[in-house]
Amino acid sequence: MLKALELVGFKSFADRTRFDFPPGITVVVGPNGSGKSNIVDGLKWVLGEQSAKSLRGKDMVDVIFKGSGGPQGRKPANSAEATIILENEDRRFPYDHDEIRVTRRVFRSGESEYLINNELVRLRDIRDLFRGTGVGTDAYSLIEQGKVERMLQSTSKDRRAIFEEAAGISRFKAKSVETQRRLARVEQNLLRLADIVEEVGSRYRSIKAQASKAVRYRQASTRLKLLRTHLAKVDYQFFQTRLEQLQIEGTSLQQALAQVLSEAAQSQAALQSIAEQGQQTQAKLDENQRQFADLREQLAALGSEFQEKQHRVLELEQRLERLQAQWEGGRQRREQLASEQTLLLKDVELVEANYYDLRTQLDSLHPKLVALQHQRRESEQQTGDLQTQMTAWQTETNQAASRLAATRTEASALRDSLEKRTTLLAEYAQRLQSLGQQHDEWQQAATELNRQAELKDSDLKRLGDSIAQTQAAVEHLRLEEGELRSDQSGDQQRSAVIREMESQLEGVNSGVKQVLAAAKQGQGSYREVVGLVADLIQVEMQHALLIDLALGDVAQHVVLTGDGLIKAVARQELKLAGRVGLIALAQPISLGGNQQARLPVGSQVIGPAMEFIQAKPNYQDFVERLLGGTWIIADLASGLSLREQGFSNVRLVTMAGEILEPDGRVIVGAKSPNSNLVSRRSELRLLETQIVRRQERLGQLATELEQLKRQLENHRQSHQSLLMEQ
Repeated sequence: MLKALELVGFKSFADRTRFDFPPGITVVVGPNGSGKSNIVDGLKWVLGEQSAKSLRGKDMVDVIFKGSGGPQGRKPANSAEATIILENEDRRFPYDHDEIRVTRRVFRSGESEYLINNELVRLRDIRDLFRGTGVGTDAYSLIEQGKVERMLQSTSKDRRAIFEEAAGISRFKAKSVETQRRLARVEQNLLRLADIVEEVGSRYRSIKAQASKAVRYRQASTRLKLLRTHLAKVDYQFFQTRLEQLQIEGTSLQQALAQVLSEAAQSQAALQSIAEQGQQTQAKLDENQRQFADLREQLAALGSEFQEKQHRVLELEQRLERLQAQWEGGRQRREQLASEQTLLLKDVELVEANYYDLRTQLDSLHPKLVALQHQRRESEQQTGDLQTQMTAWQTETNQAASRLAATRTEASALRDSLEKRTTLLAEYAQRLQSLGQQHDEWQQAATELNRQAELKDSDLKRLGDSIAQTQAAVEHLRLEEGELRSDQSGDQQRSAVIREMESQLEGVNSGVKQVLAAAKQGQGSYREVVGLVADLIQVEMQHALLIDLALGDVAQHVVLTGDGLIKAVARQELKLAGRVGLIALAQPISLGGNQQARLPVGSQVIGPAMEFIQAKPNYQDFVERLLGGTWIIADLASGLSLREQGFSNVRLVTMAGEILEPDGRVIVGAKSPNSNLVSRRSELRLLETQIVRRQERLGQLATELEQLKRQLENHRQSHQSLLMEQ
């Protein structure tokens, strides 16, 4: 029973509004636009109404309160919520509560929620809750405006739904429909399971065989891992011992190298010392040469000064001689004047003696006396001048003699100094010559040592480069050998697997196996067996799959030289374990197609199948009859185009494996790889060829490695001898 309805933010109900529905009749009245219809819309909405149009809106967010106008208006709400409260005291609903609250919310983002007793549920849960109770969006319990008219005008089917809802059987009908849908899904699942079981059953035997091979492969792989581990352990011990030996040799070589480097450093130091001594000697030589140049300049200056002094001495001697001659002339003049003075004095005395006698005569002789006095004064003056000049000449002569003596002393000292310096210069020149010879000898020795060191360094570098190149070549060959051995091991394993498959005739049915086994033993009519069709052809690996597809099951047919085996089977003398295809060489078959037809070779047509096949001797005609009318083309579209062009009498095989038969059949889809006998045998031949070639290459690599090892040992010995020489 409906107890109450709560609306929050739903249409015109902005605030939480509760409508209680007590027992009896409840009537909601009010003027137009007061929200009476919104109450019914709230009931329909919470019961799961999904049509916004039936709620008188465009979108579901239109049920959210949009706000009111005016300055004091209410703001729009962010969500709308409606809740109906149902009584459940009699536990009519499967919930252990006296009340059941069914709630629906919607947000402006478009998200919605359904809750029962505040727990999130699905819309389906709400519909299941009310189904059969008469409560629902389309049930008779909600009769809104215009619904009575629609019910009267509705079809019998729609009215039947209303009656079923009123009778409470709609819920069971819905459950029946749901159960039927589930049963349909179960039946579909059973059909798919049956298909899967059928497919799995068809693959079970091959998978079982593969599982047995996988078990054997796992055992072999485990054994191989153990053997490889043991081999790796042996190799590790060998290489560890070799590494220790090489480390010891490397240590000794490093010690020898350190000793050689020490000796080289000492030689370098001695060479440096010699170079420094040479530089010092060169500096001394330069200094001596500079001093020699200075001495030479001083000697030249002294020689020039000496020549000047000698020239000056000669001038002074000449002047002295002149002065001596002048002095001698002055002395003679003085003696002459002295004698004249004596004569004059005697004359004066005579004159004085005769003064009185001659007084009388004086007056007469007075002019003569005056003249004589004047002459006397001139003679005295001349005598004084001569004495002054003689004194000056004497002083100058003494000075010249002193200068001459000093010059002679200086010239003697200069001669002594010049002789000493000449002697010292001769000693310096001799010493310089000896130092120059010694320097030249040292320079030659240093040049020779440098040349030898450069030669040895060049030899060492060349040997080092040769050792490095040889080691690189050895490593390269070892890497190549490792890769070849790895590829060889993989190919050998693959070859062993294929041989085992060939020996066990994997992919061949039991009847064919029986015939081939009996043919090996040469029993009766089985002696006519030549082998399988796949045994008569050889194909390159890249074309083997196409030939497998072109042959199909015919690849497993048994070829016979006669018809005795076929007649024995016809007489029921032989009973085969399985289905076997038998072909007589005398009556070869054709897989279809006109053998005389020729297709235009181009981008669509690759060529006839016989171009990719090499038949065994004596079976060329048989194989040509078998595949003569088969052509290889690019794809299925090309085959359909060729058919439209009129080439319908040719058997076409595409690169993807589709087959277009001359009778109009088109075979598409993947083929089981177990029956690809031609591909398997082509792969086996290719693997055997690769194994032989790799084995030859491994032998060549072993020889080359041995040669490189000997060459490396020779280089190392040469390197060691060069280091010891240094």
